[in-house]
Amino acid sequence: MALLQLGRSLEGATEYPKALEVYQQAIQSMVETKDSINFGSVLHHIGNCNAYLNLYKQSFEAYVEAAECFSEIGAVGHLSNSLSELGYLLIDYDPGGALDQLISSDSIESGLTDALMEAKRFFSADVVPLRTKEAMTTLRKIFGMASLVSFTRWRSVLVSWADALREETVRPLADQLNAGIRSMDKDGLALIHLDITTALIGSIPDPEREFENDYHPPLAKIAYLASLCYRLYDWGWKALRVFDWLAAYLSRCHGVKDIRCLGHPETLAVLSSWIPPTGHMNITLGSLKPTSRNVTLLP
Repeated sequence: MALLQLGRSLEGATEYPKALEVYQQAIQSMVETKDSINFGSVLHHIGNCNAYLNLYKQSFEAYVEAAECFSEIGAVGHLSNSLSELGYLLIDYDPGGALDQLISSDSIESGLTDALMEAKRFFSADVVPLRTKEAMTTLRKIFGMASLVSFTRWRSVLVSWADALREETVRPLADQLNAGIRSMDKDGLALIHLDITTALIGSIPDPEREFENDYHPPLAKIAYLASLCYRLYDWGWKALRVFDWLAAYLSRCHGVKDIRCLGHPETLAVLSSWIPPTGHMNITLGSLKPTSRNVTLLP
């Protein structure tokens, strides 16, 4: 435990190489004592440090091993944390087909269930006003899980998961807001971000055509995803990395190539050069009106 605490102190001080050295020592100790929960925790933090150092392959392997460890001992809270951080890592790192082989559907289901339970705890109708810091931390975990699942063959489950988030968190809080039980001054930031993020997650898959070999999402669908990313503004762009995720998702899962994010003082747009079945097309996204059924509940 002392080595784990020292490693976390070094990690918190951004001394990532030194932290990795300490974590490697801690691993040996925990293997000898069969301390599974802390063994998984050390692996998770090794993943963190490698991610900060842009050592994405090593980070990927550490997060996957941590998730396997937590899954085996039924530590679902720790499992969902590792899977969520893995989701953010996947924005920068493409493991190819290895992802579906290494992360089981059972682990994904457990992670999604735990993230939903955490959302219900920190976005509860009984918590007035919301504890903004905990709520926004939970929101980051939620989108990390969504990012992970979006890159797997199980991403169609995001539709029902987003529906559950909407009905069990967003709608009750929106009703309280409309009834004057809550105020936008105190809870508006967290509620608006939860509302938009839930709509974004529910709009990711197209269950009827998602896995057709020649499927390209229609321009209106891409534009709606981008418009939701845009509405998350500065916090969402930085903490959730929604535009970076969108570029990686469209490129990796749907063959939309040469995407880049451009920011300037008044707007942020995603520009893409895409060759769909009908020919070459340049598209500018981020300013078109939504067309999906997964609309937001708050204005």
